Formats: sequence, C-alpha cells, structure tokens
Amino acid sequence: MVTNYFNPIELLRPTWSFVAQVFVSNISEILIQLVFVKRIWTLLITRGKTLAVMVCSTIIVLSLISFSCGFAFAIQSLTSTDLDFSKVDQNSATLYISFGGEVLADIAIASTLCTVLYKSRTSFASTKNVINYLIVYAINTCLLTTVCAVACFITFTIWPDKFIYIAVYFSLNKLYFNSLLANLNSREHLRQKFNTEPISMSDLPKQPTRPSAEPVNTEIIFADKNQKNIGSRVYLMQDQDNYQMFSLKNQEFTFDVDVSQLPCGLNGAVYFVSMDKDGGKSKYSTNKAGARYGTGYCDSQCPHDIKFINGQCRGWSASPNDTNAGSGTYGSCCDEMDIWEANSISSAYTPHVCTSTGQTRCSGYDCGDGDNRYGGICDKDGCDFNSFRQGVKDFYGPGMTFITADGSANGALSEIRRFYVQNGKVIPNSFSTFTGLTSYNSVTDSYCNAQKSLFGDTNSFEQRGGLNKMGQALQNGMALVLSLWDDHAVNMLWLDSNYPTDADASQPGIARGT
Repeated sequence: MVTNYFNPIELLRPTWSFVAQVFVSNISEILIQLVFVKRIWTLLITRGKTLAVMVCSTIIVLSLISFSCGFAFAIQSLTSTDLDFSKVDQNSATLYISFGGEVLADIAIASTLCTVLYKSRTSFASTKNVINYLIVYAINTCLLTTVCAVACFITFTIWPDKFIYIAVYFSLNKLYFNSLLANLNSREHLRQKFNTEPISMSDLPKQPTRPSAEPVNTEIIFADKNQKNIGSRVYLMQDQDNYQMFSLKNQEFTFDVDVSQLPCGLNGAVYFVSMDKDGGKSKYSTNKAGARYGTGYCDSQCPHDIKFINGQCRGWSASPNDTNAGSGTYGSCCDEMDIWEANSISSAYTPHVCTSTGQTRCSGYDCGDGDNRYGGICDKDGCDFNSFRQGVKDFYGPGMTFITADGSANGALSEIRRFYVQNGKVIPNSFSTFTGLTSYNSVTDSYCNAQKSLFGDTNSFEQRGGLNKMGQALQNGMALVLSLWDDHAVNMLWLDSNYPTDADASQPGIARGT
C-alpha cells in the first residue's frame, strides 16, 4: 500500500531502516574497536599492567563515548514525532561528540599499535622485518576508518543540512569490517611470508671439540655410599680452541626445555658467563690448555672448586665428604646471566654482576666467602625473578629478551623480559602479587630495588652496578654454559623451597617453591 502520496515533506523524516542502520553501525564499530583493544592489551601487558590498563581504558572510554552518543541519536530519531533531516542540527552536539570520539579512538588504536610494535623491534633482521610489516598493516587497517571518521566530522560541520555526511557515515561500518577481515586474513599471509625454521645451536658456526655428529648429552651421577651427586657442565664452542661468545644486548635468546623429569633439589641451568673466549690461554703463559680443555670458567659465586685458575693450581684440596669436589685458595669471578635455573618445581632467571670486568681471580676478602658474602667483588644473590617467590604459586611452565633504553645493541640495558611458549601459545611472565611489586613481571633496576626493599635483602646488585653493569658484560660477549648440578651447600633450597629455613614462610620472598 502506498502511503503519503504527494506528500514530499515526509521524505525529510528518517525511515526505521535508516535508524536501524545507525544502531547496527554503532554496535559493530565498538565491537571491532574492542577487538583491537584486546590486541593492544596483549602487547602492552608484558610492559606492565598499569600501562596496559591506562592505555586500554582510555581507548575504551573514547569508544563508549562515541557509541553512547550514536545510540542516543538513534533512539531520539526513533522516538521523536517531529524529528526530520532538516532538524538534525538540533542534535549537533551529540553527533559532534560521537564523531569526535570515534576519530580519537581510531587514532589512539593506530598510534598505540605502531608505537608498541616499533619499540619491540630487535637487531634480528627477520624479527625486525616481521614487525615492520605489522606496523604497515596496523596503519593501513586503521587509516581508512580514521580518514572516514574525520570526513564524517568535517562534512557534518561544514554542511549539516546536507546528506553528504550520511553517505560517508554508512561507508564507515563497511570499512570497519574490512579492517577486521584484513587483519584476520593477513595472518596466514604473514606466516607464509616469514616462515623460517628456528636456528638450532648445532647450526651455529663451530667445530665441536669431539669429532662427532651425535648430540652432546649432559648427565648427573646420583649418590652412592662413596660419594654425593656429581653434576656436569657443557660449553658451546665456536671451534676447537674458542668458546662461542654471545653479545645479547637488544637481542632475543630462545630455547626449548623439558624439566618434567628433573626433581626438586636439582638444577638444570642455562646461563652466560664472562669467560675469556680462548679460556685464558693467550692471557696466561702457563695455561697451555685453553678452551679446548674447558679452562677459564668463572661465575658470580667466585667458585673455589676450580682446580686450574689463571694457569695455576694452588692450594686445592678435596672435600672430606666428596672426593669429586673441593676448595682452593683462589676463586674465579665474573658477571653471570642466569637465563634458566629450574627443575620441575620452580624456575628463576637472575642477572648477577661484579665490580670487575671479565674473568678475575679472587682471594680472601674479595671472594665474599662465608659471613663476608656481601663484601666480595660479585653480587652473589643477584636480582632474581621466581614466580613462586613473587606470590604466584600456580604459574610455571616453559625465551628471554634483553631490552635497551634506546632500542639499539649499544644502548644501556634497561629490562630483561621472559616469555614462555607452550603448545604454540605465547605466555607472558607472571606479575608479582606483593604490594609495591604488582606492576612488575620483568627484571628492571626499579623492580630489583623494590624487591630487595620488600624482601629485606641486601641490595648488592645495585651496589655493583645493576643492569648497566650487566649490559656491559652482555655487550662484551659471554659464553654459553649448560649444567646439571646438585647443591652440596644448601640443597637448592634457595630455588625450590623455603629459604632461609628458619624464616617465616608467610613473609614475602621466603617461599620459593613447594
């Protein structure tokens, strides 16, 4: 049935389908913006919960303002008995706020994605290429919607009594869906474009010290009536006479691990130490062995059980309860970056620094032995991140990123992050649950200072240079060590139990595992 025949004024009234389109557009736009907010949250949560909450909340508020004003306009159009297109300017404030909120939300989404992705770039060419492509996709997918929203705002401001802004507005909904579909469909294209196999340690340029193509296994010999557990240590070699050195500032280090069969009390460790590349052979005339025979080891504990230090063996004697262990006059000290110290119960990653540079022989007070633990040249405690110790007792499962202040391999080390990957899913490190530490899930100088203060620990890490000193060691190059060992001194309680044993386990920092 034809109604309002010969009544052209009725054409000024918006039809129900026009108003319905406004409802649909508003709902779809806010939902798609929330999808992008979820993506931003995933990227920002690794940089701190406070930052993630602030940025995502701001974008959500802008989206809700645009959505609410658009919804209010649609409801008013639907319920009003005298509203027509000629009177739209009566609701100009509502439309201005709606279009303005939409523009600001789109700009915030695009700029945040680009900024976070840009700051995530590393010195790895492949990783940088992927991130550069993602930045381009972020700009392209948000650019059209932003331009269209700006066009709505401008055309309505200049010609509120014309329908130009309506044509632009109804295109906006389609562009939002296109941007979402482009993001989803581009994932497979990016996987194919940048599909590369991970680099195995066996692919690194080296000639193994033993002429074999078989994998190198490290084992631990368990105790019998004659001896305690005997651990082992393996080094990665560049060639027969040199350790493989790693310069890790602004780099990523990733590895696969299965510790399901490693019980509490043992430690499967992956770490870097500032050993001499040739094991000290060129530095000390009496060292004829060098890296080929595994000499030159050092770490932040200044171990005294090393029989051969700086080309000399002096004052070493076997332990009375373990003939395979012992102690000598000297210790061998250097910076140490513990990437992974773990068993099936607990895991920690810890930077340790020393006031010295490179491998240094210590004696007496400088070794920091016994009651003089904090008087030596090395920070033996380190600045550890153990999720259980931070109060997150239900988080643990199997890389590592070293972030610099200026995003280059020469900048000052500012942060050490850890990520876990299980079944193809990337899991950020846990946040601490303790007051004053809840914004931290990575190792920074501010985290270390706050943790030491809360736990009541001596801040020997800061006293010996903190992350800046660790960064110097990483830039100079460090040797990779893999070990499987038992702790004769305190039975690994510092990793997977309550330690010190006479302290209240309910106090922050005491409980480190079950």
